[in-house]
Amino acid sequence: MNPETVPISTLLHRLASGQTDVLFQVLRMIRPIVHKRIHGILTNEDLIEEAVQLTLFRIWKNVHQFDQSKGHGIGWIGKISHNAAVDIRRRENRMQRNSMVMAIEPDAPDPSQTIDLVADQSDVLTILDSISDDQRQALILKYYADLTQEQISTFLEIPLGTTKSRIRRGLTAARCAALELTP
Repeated sequence: MNPETVPISTLLHRLASGQTDVLFQVLRMIRPIVHKRIHGILTNEDLIEEAVQLTLFRIWKNVHQFDQSKGHGIGWIGKISHNAAVDIRRRENRMQRNSMVMAIEPDAPDPSQTIDLVADQSDVLTILDSISDDQRQALILKYYADLTQEQISTFLEIPLGTTKSRIRRGLTAARCAALELTP
């Protein structure tokens, strides 16, 4: 049987049973479908790409939950892609609200000024050790290598939205760690 004519539900079933050799075939087959579905919810191309990647990851992670007897795989994939797009849209809306709050409350601490709160170099190293590797790498490239978010995205070969998220989450985690260190 031609690999392109194998139904998606069969491929998902094979993937769930541990046949990882079909993973790239599944991804190639569903990527355009997922992209089209997400494009109706998100308009920013970087966010769309982030949602597509999140969808593909969730499919791979949860493929064991797919039940071929309950319907075609496209419906299951459509629901996952819809949820991923909505999650990203909600996150972006939340970030916009937070930005507006910070504009209204200028005295609220800005997470990007976290490093300014800590003068001691050993404290900075302790803080950097307390955050995830991905976030640490993004922060070091941003603030020590003085790269732009676009340059970091290209260097790490990840979407711009992911880069921005890692930097923002890293700054937030670093701020929390810094507050724990301050007496």
